[in-house]
Amino acid sequence: MLQFILILSLAITTYAARPFLNEPDTGFQDFLGPDFPKGKLPEVKDLWSIHDFDYAARNFLNNTAYAWIRYATGGETSILGHEFDAPLFISPAATPGPVGGYVPKDRELGLIQGANTGNILFIPALYAEMGIGEIAKAKGPGQVTFQQLYAQHNMSFNQGVLDAAKQAGSKAIVWTIDAAADGAWVRGARFTLPPRTDAKDVTTFTWDFYKQLKSMTDLPIIPKGITSVEEARMAVSMGAPAFIISNHGARHLDGAPSALQVALSIHDEAPEIFQKVEVLADGGVRYGSDIVKLLALGCRAVGLGRSFLYANIYGTPGVERAIKLLKDEILLDLINLGVTDMKQLNASYVSLSTRFSV
Repeated sequence: MLQFILILSLAITTYAARPFLNEPDTGFQDFLGPDFPKGKLPEVKDLWSIHDFDYAARNFLNNTAYAWIRYATGGETSILGHEFDAPLFISPAATPGPVGGYVPKDRELGLIQGANTGNILFIPALYAEMGIGEIAKAKGPGQVTFQQLYAQHNMSFNQGVLDAAKQAGSKAIVWTIDAAADGAWVRGARFTLPPRTDAKDVTTFTWDFYKQLKSMTDLPIIPKGITSVEEARMAVSMGAPAFIISNHGARHLDGAPSALQVALSIHDEAPEIFQKVEVLADGGVRYGSDIVKLLALGCRAVGLGRSFLYANIYGTPGVERAIKLLKDEILLDLINLGVTDMKQLNASYVSLSTRFSV
């Protein structure tokens, strides 16, 4: 059976006459028609790709709420021993909230229930509208969640989050290290989103601090924000049970390497890392094929953040549909690759011949 090869075209190409597109043309806007009113949500059944959720959100939200989310500079899987129905997860991402002028009617309930229905991992944001205890009460029977931690120099604060997560039944802590300071947020600045950097908290972004956190809880702690092979090696040497390749959705440092670039670098320079530790990834994912490429390189599961925030505007039905679309795309991509078992997927299915040249 002929096998189609996923081509990772990473060459720098100039499209002088091509305008910037927020999302590809899926025919969605033509389907809705020119008279579809601003501020109205299309029917969720009419959304057929993750990009459709982006357009629906942009049309529905006010500019400040959309800027908060948007600004930027199919098989079973196991994560830390917990079984899920698909190798994808909902990354920690806070809603715009009062400062952004939009809070979903049911807050994070759609994300919780959607993840439970689809049996995928949900990682609540530390600054979610729902508190850690509220999220715990809303979970389905046996539902597994991890808890995000933005560490502060105030160790009492950190201990409080760790203890609350443990009490709420979280199975791991996701220590976010890919947002040391605010980014140069042009869209955010235009719509007056406030700066949030506290210089004192920068001291928490060290491996010594990671050791200190590990001594404060018996929950596994996953560093989120690995952006190089050297950092990946450090995570392994520090005994991290897993780590997440991430550039925080490209929200903080323009030009930071994508999850795909970092995964490629690890594959090239230190492929043994994928065998020593569970490698997760998030950022830049919009299609099932994006997930399949990262899985082929060795990642255990792949997360999306803002896409699920867009889907959550519809509440639980939107999140459930977004998960189903991604599951279906993953399955179709695997079938077209000739892969009948996810365990067969490996880097031989990915063209690695093209690289950036500077």
